[in-house]
Amino acid sequence: QKRQKEHTALIGAVASGDEVLTAGGVLGKVTGVSEHYATLQIADNVEIKIQKSTISAVVPKGTIEAA
Repeated sequence: QKRQKEHTALIGAVASGDEVLTAGGVLGKVTGVSEHYATLQIADNVEIKIQKSTISAVVPKGTIEAA
C-alpha cells in the first residue's frame, strides 16, 4: 500500500518539462498532461501518448541528453 501511495503521488506530480521513464523502458520528456494520459517527446519531432499509470520514475533533468 505504501508503494501504491508513492506511485499515485508521483503520477499526480508529473508536469510538462519533466523527464520520465516508463514501465516499458521508454525515456522521454513530458510535453503535455491530461487526466489519464501524458504526451512524451522521445526524439526530435517524435511524440507518443502514454497512460500516466505507466510512468515508473521521474529522472533528473539532463538524463536524456546524457543517454
